[in-house]
Amino acid sequence: MPALAAPWDVVIGPRASGGDPTANEASEAPDGGFGLISNAPNPFESETTITFVLDEPGETRLEIVDVQGRLVRELVVGWTNSGQHQVVWDGSDGSGSNLPAGLYLVRMSVGSAGETMPVLKLR
Repeated sequence: MPALAAPWDVVIGPRASGGDPTANEASEAPDGGFGLISNAPNPFESETTITFVLDEPGETRLEIVDVQGRLVRELVVGWTNSGQHQVVWDGSDGSGSNLPAGLYLVRMSVGSAGETMPVLKLR
């Protein structure tokens, strides 16, 4: 995977089904205008790709927290365009240290609404 210039490891590109990443394809978010779609692979060893969708652009937070709710890593913080997005998490914390194996939660919030999805790190 090529090195990325963003402060988080965002990869926005062709979807698994193919297609032009710049096209405004219809990806419907669950009720509420946004949603976590998947993280794959799950469980993972070295990295997992988190896919989410926004019906409308907005201030978005995508974070990794431990099972006690403590912030482990911020993946996306800021204005995000509508559409489907992918973010790669390499299993490290905010300082770049590799985290131990265990259950973590992907936490997404847009405005005052939010949702979570479990992710299992094997090594």
